Amino acid sequence: MKSPVRLWLDIALHTGLRRGSMYRLDWPDVDFEYRLVREAKPKKRKTWHVPLNPVAGDAFLKFNPPTNSNGQVFNIKKLRPWLDKGITKAGITDFH
Repeated sequence: MKSPVRLWLDIALHTGLRRGSMYRLDWPDVDFEYRLVREAKPKKRKTWHVPLNPVAGDAFLKFNPPTNSNGQVFNIKKLRPWLDKGITKAGITDFH
């Protein structure tokens, strides 16, 4: 089974969502029926939809969305330190 960090990375790589957009995602933003994600607060105040390919869709499903939940998809307190450390170690600058 993949770790939550690996699932987050799969979603990031296969959707192209920015880090801040991913941290703001709530479960109602993820539409499993139409395999889309509605970006929570996009730039220029326009709503846009990101298609979920099989890898990203499966990663969201493995997070086990609670039934009738309006909560956030990702726990930023658990993911943020790992991500920041990895970005620094990889020598990536200006990561979005």
